[in-house]
Amino acid sequence: SSAPPRTAFARLEEKTDLKLPPANWLRESAKLGPAGTTILGNSKKSKPFSSFGMAYDFIDSVGNDVDVVSDSENIKKLLKIPYSKSHVSMAVHRIGRTLLLDELDIQELFMRSS
Repeated sequence: SSAPPRTAFARLEEKTDLKLPPANWLRESAKLGPAGTTILGNSKKSKPFSSFGMAYDFIDSVGNDVDVVSDSENIKKLLKIPYSKSHVSMAVHRIGRTLLLDELDIQELFMRSS
C-alpha cells in the first residue's frame, strides 16, 4: 500500500481572522475549479457544513443537553422519512452531545469519484 500524499500547510500572516474560512476551504486543490466548487459538490444550493457556522454563531444556545443544529430543510427531511420512499443523505458530525447535520449529496460524490 502506498502512503497518502503529504498535506500542504501554509503559514498564516499575523492578525489573520481565524473566524473566517480561507478562500480554498474544503477544496481539494487550488486548481480544482471555480469558486463555490468543493469536495462536497457545488455550494450554490447551500454552504457546505452550514451547521458549523450556525453552532459557532449561537454557541451560547448550545447547552449540556443533546442539541441538534441544522438547516430547517434537513430537519424536514428527517421528519418525512417514515412517510416517504425517497432516500435521505446527510453528513452527521457529533461534537460532545451535539449533532451537526448537513446535506450531503452522496450520489453526486460517487459520480465524481468514478
